[in-house]
Amino acid sequence: MYETLVADIPARLTIDHLCLTPLCVNPLHMEPVTNSENVRRQAMRITHCRYGHPYDEANTGHNRGLRAGRYCRACARRRYHLRKVA
Repeated sequence: MYETLVADIPARLTIDHLCLTPLCVNPLHMEPVTNSENVRRQAMRITHCRYGHPYDEANTGHNRGLRAGRYCRACARRRYHLRKVA
């Protein structure tokens, strides 16, 4: 739909649905971005870890190297203490 109503999608770019609805066909809700930018945006939309801890300034750690990304510090502390007890 984007190509029909707006313009061709440049090579190596993909469509990011800004409205978070993949089935949406409104071209105003779409933006061509690189795949890495699309993945980064998706990750930033996740505001809490799977156990409900917020990804805020105090509770978010950042991995470097091969496992780059962010992690929940509260869950990391819990895992550390569970390993230490075992």
